[in-house]
Amino acid sequence: MEELRSSERLFADEKTALMLDPERGRTKTGQLWACARNDRSWGGNDPPMFAYV
Repeated sequence: MEELRSSERLFADEKTALMLDPERGRTKTGQLWACARNDRSWGGNDPPMFAYV
């Protein structure tokens, strides 16, 4: 993630998802984050990279 944050162009997306909550015996809403870069279309030399949190 540290290297992604230093990129010139960064794409991020958030998605909600139901997650099990065993202590309460039901589901709760969680969040998933995806961060990516791909500068090849703009002539960049950095390799494509992505991370999920």
